[in-house]
Amino acid sequence: MKKEIACQFQKAYTLEATGKTDVPAKSISIAIQLKTGLCVSSKMNSNQPATIDPAQIRQKIVNKETFVVNVVTSWCPDCTQKQSPHLPLFIEKLGKHKIPCFQFVVQHERLQFLSQEHESLTLEFGGHGYPRTVLIINGKIQPDSKVEVVTADDLDAMADDFIARTS
Repeated sequence: MKKEIACQFQKAYTLEATGKTDVPAKSISIAIQLKTGLCVSSKMNSNQPATIDPAQIRQKIVNKETFVVNVVTSWCPDCTQKQSPHLPLFIEKLGKHKIPCFQFVVQHERLQFLSQEHESLTLEFGGHGYPRTVLIINGKIQPDSKVEVVTADDLDAMADDFIARTS
C-alpha cells in the first residue's frame, strides 16, 4: 500500500512540476493523509502523522472506525522535540496492523484552544496533558489515554498495547 501511495504522489508531484495538471501535489498529499494516516512528501521519506480536525475526528467516531489520535500543542517541547523524532516507528508499527494515527493540534499558545470543538474533544480525550495519545476502537474513545509517552521504548510498548487491544 505504501508503495502505491508513494507512486501516486510522485506522479502527481511530477505532473504539477511539469505544469500538466491543475491539481497541486499538496492537495493530493492531504487527501492521502486523511485516508491513510500517513504523511507523504515529495521526498517520500516522511512517516509523520497526518493532521486531523475536530469534524474529521467526529466523523470517524460516527463511522465506528478504529484509529489513534495524538493530541499535541505547538508550544509543548515534549510534543515537538521529545516525542516527534520517535513517531515514525510508532506510526509504522500501527500501520502494519491497519491502525491509522492522526495528529490533533489543539493549541498554538498555552491555554488558548484553537476552537471550542478543540477544547471539547480534548476534554473527552482526558483533558490537559500533552502529548496525549488516545486509542479509539470502533468509534469508542478508550478511557485510558496515555500522557507524555515520548521515548522510543515507551512508544513501542504503547503500540504493542494498542495492537493487542484491537486484535
